[in-house]
Amino acid sequence: MDNQTVKEACKGFLITTPDILVQKLPEGKTETKTSERTVVIFLQPFHPETFSLGERFEFETDNDEKLGSFRDRICDLTGITHLGLVPERWEGPKLYVVPDLDWIDTTKSKKERESSHRKGYDPNHSVSSLNLTDGDLLLYKNFDVPLKKLTEEEQKKMKIEEEKKRMNRANNTFYSWRLREENLVIKTQDVALDDEN
Repeated sequence: MDNQTVKEACKGFLITTPDILVQKLPEGKTETKTSERTVVIFLQPFHPETFSLGERFEFETDNDEKLGSFRDRICDLTGITHLGLVPERWEGPKLYVVPDLDWIDTTKSKKERESSHRKGYDPNHSVSSLNLTDGDLLLYKNFDVPLKKLTEEEQKKMKIEEEKKRMNRANNTFYSWRLREENLVIKTQDVALDDEN
């Protein structure tokens, strides 16, 4: 929040110097986080018919918002009525495991929810029950769309591509860690202000 210091905003981190990411907002767009109860997450569609992920986009909610209202807003935005949701880590899962994730069917009746192993989604509970934090990713899909059956060749190709992405992320993380700037120390003891050297 604007009234917080960086130190206050970083409370709870296990390390003393966390990396800070900066997002440049498009012209005319303002930050959507208006209170400490506001949670700004990313929504990303999974398209079962093409076995692909769509573009991520920001979506803001409030920890006190009821899950029924949360679901309805996503349905209105996406045009999906039989909505499935699954919270994931911010970088997202490997594409080939997405169908096997623990999807929440948000349209099940209370009786159906009680008979299933997944009781975590109750429209009368608040968004805080999903344990979402700023920057988390929430995948969504249309349960009415059948899943494309992948051939062995398509599965193999997908796994190779995912491994390449994982290696690139790992290399970039290692590379940026090695190139961290050291503290700059300027010794002024023997330097006069009019020195040209």
